[in-house]
Amino acid sequence: MDATPLITGLSKSASQIALGTAFYSIDSKKKWFELLDEYVNFGGAILDTARCYGISENVLGLWMETRSTRHQIIIQTKCGLTGADGYLPAQNFPEVVREEITTSLQALRTDYTDVLLPPRDNQEMPVAGILAPLNNELANGRIHAFGASNWEYRRLTEANGRVLYRSIHSLDE
Repeated sequence: MDATPLITGLSKSASQIALGTAFYSIDSKKKWFELLDEYVNFGGAILDTARCYGISENVLGLWMETRSTRHQIIIQTKCGLTGADGYLPAQNFPEVVREEITTSLQALRTDYTDVLLPPRDNQEMPVAGILAPLNNELANGRIHAFGASNWEYRRLTEANGRVLYRSIHSLDE
């Protein structure tokens, strides 16, 4: 895999393929560690995870700590799936972002995540209300970039026009 910079705001090169980590388990960590080792050996650099993937973040954190790979891995995680029907919660969204990032960082055994994606856009929320807490986390250094997953093009366009701190990018484009 060719590693080339793809994500504004990151100093690490991104691989062209991300490895999804849904539902990794501690009980099978040896198997997952072997898979992660192979992925990195073939030039992989982006690991996609989320709080809703069970304890996958814990497995990744343990693997990065054991292998001393945090410096070369781009962690892409998600937050905000606690609302009705799995959409971003309209109430207390800034608090949800803060709490979920804190939980993710503890599980990942790191003090930052490279990319944060709020998935499943809640179109009842103004884009500016979604971007404000993300920009705050960016300014505080707990995330280095953010994007969107499963957002409509018009909402991404609106978000790009309202960025307060850095550009928002859809990694799905």
